[in-house]
Amino acid sequence: MCFVTFSVLGLLDASIKTRLGLPFMHGAWGTISMLAFGTIDNPVARWYNCVVATIASCAVVAACFHCFGAAWWSRALAVSISLAFMMWTGSVHPPGAAAVMACMDISGFQSLGLWYVAYPTLFGSLFILAMGKLCQRLKRRHEWTWGSPETPPPDEYCVVRPERGDREWLGGGRDGKWSEYDTEIEEALEARPGGFCDDDD
Repeated sequence: MCFVTFSVLGLLDASIKTRLGLPFMHGAWGTISMLAFGTIDNPVARWYNCVVATIASCAVVAACFHCFGAAWWSRALAVSISLAFMMWTGSVHPPGAAAVMACMDISGFQSLGLWYVAYPTLFGSLFILAMGKLCQRLKRRHEWTWGSPETPPPDEYCVVRPERGDREWLGGGRDGKWSEYDTEIEEALEARPGGFCDDDD
């Protein structure tokens, strides 16, 4: 799904650059893709966080660049204001800070002025997030693990023979208790298909 998403964005990037000469592909999208495709129900990847943080961060950096230019301190100011706003509104969203850095360092984004608020960061972020939500639905419907063999039933494993004086934890939580060594425990373990690890085949 991640491959399909960035393939579409890459084709759009090539088309927009050829026809309009405008920048499109954004570094912040790499950050949001990790949240959208690599995690499930991540709080910082909510629609609210994405929209509020992206719009605010892009507006802040566009205003800072317009008023102060691309200086080291204006970059620091823009990131700080964006972070403070995200924390104040509960919309912390790492790609928002990446959008600030990109605008301060790339002249193509600087030339967009206030249009930078909507294009390209917000547009691409919403597209990636939508594809990520679709990917999460597929993960829930078709659960699978990569590279992890199916765990055999516990009875197929051998166990270490308990020693005299050993105790076993019975139950769980507050109702649990320790039991003294019991021959019944040993008999029950020995009856398992796996047997004891130190038994001869």
